[in-house]
Amino acid sequence: MRSEASNNLFCTKKYPWKWGVLSIVSACLFWLCIPLAEAQEGKSHPPVSKEESIKSELGVANPFFWEVRGEKGEVAHLMGTMHIPSDRWKRLPSTLLADLDQADAIYGELDLTDKTRMTGKLMERAMLSNGDTLEKLIGPEVYKDLDRYLQSRGQSALFMNGMHPKMAEMTLGLLDVMPLLMSGKPVLDDWLLQRAKAAGKEVGGVETMEEQIAALFSGTLEEAKISLGFTLKLLKQKESAGRKPLEDLQQAYFSGRESSVVKVIEEELRGAPEAQIKAMDLLLNQRNKVMVRRVHKLLKDHPKKRYVFAFGVAHFVGKDSVVEGLKSLGYIVKRRYAPSIME
Repeated sequence: MRSEASNNLFCTKKYPWKWGVLSIVSACLFWLCIPLAEAQEGKSHPPVSKEESIKSELGVANPFFWEVRGEKGEVAHLMGTMHIPSDRWKRLPSTLLADLDQADAIYGELDLTDKTRMTGKLMERAMLSNGDTLEKLIGPEVYKDLDRYLQSRGQSALFMNGMHPKMAEMTLGLLDVMPLLMSGKPVLDDWLLQRAKAAGKEVGGVETMEEQIAALFSGTLEEAKISLGFTLKLLKQKESAGRKPLEDLQQAYFSGRESSVVKVIEEELRGAPEAQIKAMDLLLNQRNKVMVRRVHKLLKDHPKKRYVFAFGVAHFVGKDSVVEGLKSLGYIVKRRYAPSIME
């Protein structure tokens, strides 16, 4: 069981993890899942222009949206999402909303409609038990470094002491948007599924919670310790340069440019330890293969049913993406709403 101190901290109003863990992990799956092969190539991509940034503030001007057509008349759509709450999802293009309305089923990575069960599953891995603490698992040196960083942010490592090192690492990258994650506003995936459910459509997910958890918390504790140390170092470097990672990521997403998303994520892997590279492969490339197989099966089993598959946008870019995987199976996949100036 958790220690009494951990339980008290866990239930405080200041850190209501019981209701926030799902949002945090959902956000982190986008944050961590990237086109690994492209990141390792170190390609250079053009930055997002000021004009594109201003345009995107009006709504979602260039959503990541693809049309999929199969040889037997199958029609489906893919939608790249970002797991951060926003009111801008309500300002998607009307033609895209029409495609959503015509769909028979909306599938996400997971079926997010059963949050109580999902949160319970996540808690089993995200929070430590049997008297373990983060400090014990990562050692006093890394723990003190973590505490110094959090103290500079008006926090303390104490509030993470009941977390698994992987959970602590993910939470670090989301400190700036924590109030937003706790606001109750839906992430795009959740908004799409809730909208579809309210319309009486079929909703579901192509993965199980157990599969995502296995990918997210893969590796040894020593690897988790190394990864946490690297992320902490990276965040301190960014802070000293006056940069906020999620702001860059959001700007890239709302620009609609695939290359800009890749560019932002590439920076997160530059100089990463082998443990983190291996984790990225599990979180992205290996999951993409499973997603392709399951999307293909749904389309073949129900060729007359129109599906929309909404996953984190990183699953749809790069040579090992879901888009490329479906093309290799004979589907015609074309992007819509792309910016006028592409790579």
